[in-house]
This record gives sequence, structure tokens and C-alpha cells, in this order.
Amino acid sequence: MARHVAAVWMAGVVACASSTAAAEDLKTVKEKIMAGWDKHRSITAKVKLVAEATGSRAHKSKGEGTYQVLKQGEKTLFRTDHEIVMVVKAGGREMKMVQKATKIMDGQYTYSLVEAMRGTAATKAKATPRDRTDPNSMFKQLDKAYTLKLLPEERVDGQQVYVIEATAKKKRKGSFTKGIYYFRKDGILVKQTAQMDESKMTTTFTDIKLNGKIDPGRFVFKPPPGVEVRDMTGQ
Repeated sequence: MARHVAAVWMAGVVACASSTAAAEDLKTVKEKIMAGWDKHRSITAKVKLVAEATGSRAHKSKGEGTYQVLKQGEKTLFRTDHEIVMVVKAGGREMKMVQKATKIMDGQYTYSLVEAMRGTAATKAKATPRDRTDPNSMFKQLDKAYTLKLLPEERVDGQQVYVIEATAKKKRKGSFTKGIYYFRKDGILVKQTAQMDESKMTTTFTDIKLNGKIDPGRFVFKPPPGVEVRDMTGQ
């Protein structure tokens, strides 16, 4: 009996030790990713989006675009431009929709421009941590609502990458339930997947270039002529 109790106790100690080691490993990897990101002055990349949903709102979407980051002193500027083609199936019919979107974050405000079938809309809102795509902000946001787990390393585009899984602590409407993030050793996100109910989206970053020159004017929002910018900074 005593031996059995001792064996169970030792198993518990080993399990706790393994859990602690895993947590320390994840912490170390997150710190390495953030430290790598902090060394870059600018980033440009091509972005591909693939999304699919089943059920009553079945659709398939594909998108391509660009992603730019420029650091100016204490501020980090972000810009994404993409075009998405969505095919929706309903009532035995298929409908194709095309949408173009631009998003700019200048450190203080986030501007969005969407061109779709029904017209063009532009908004201005206060920048929030959710608008930032750097690992530092991403991990802070994820840690609040998701449990992170370090998975075995993989290779993406021939490079060894860290793989981190995020599982929602609570299921919330409109939020993804599970995501997987693939980071290069220099802190650059090269792929991510997100699952929500009956839908899944995969985003990949290619043709990544670091520390090149980017015109700061790219991060100044200029709406098309005749398009009024809806001010949402008070919300």
C-alpha cells in the first residue's frame, strides 16, 4: 500500500514538473519571438487568405494582398490591402462577390476602406491593441481569452518555425474557438489558422522582406474622392 501511494505521489510530481517545464518552454519561445520582432525596422509581405464555411451559410473565399509594417520611434505603423472573392451557396444557387479592403493603423487611429457591390465605405476609429499585428500585442490579447500551448516545431517554406496553439477558454459568439500560429525564429508570423463553429480560415505570408525602405506616406489614409469617412472615435 505504501509503495502504491509513493508511486502515485511520484507520478503526480513528474506530471507537475512536466507541466511547469512546458509552461517555461512556451514562455521562452514567446520571449524569443517578441525579441526577434523588435529587431526589425520594417516588414513587407504578400498575404493569401483562404476561408470556407459549411452549413446554412456555406461559402468559400480566396483573397490576396499585401502587408506592410514601419517602425517610427515609439510608434509602429501597419497597413494591409487585399481583394477577396467570395462564392456563396444558397438555395441551390451560387453567388460571387468581390470585395476590396484597406486597413491602416497610424498608432493613434485605425482607418478602414471597403469597396463592395453595395458601394464604398470608410471609417475612422481609435486604435486598439486588437488592430496591431505584432507578436507583443497578439500574445497580450490571446492570453486574456485563450489557453496557449506550444506544439512541436514544423517547417514552412523550408524554414523551421515555432507553432503555438490557442484554444478559447470560453466560447464566445463571433470569436474563433481555436487558432494555430506559425512563427519564424526571427519573430515573423508566416501562417495562421482560425476555426469558428463551421468555418475555418488560413492566412499565409510570403515574399517577406525585412528592413527595406517604405514610404511613410503609405500609412496616411486618403479616402477616394466623394467618400465620406465615418468617425467612430467616440464609440
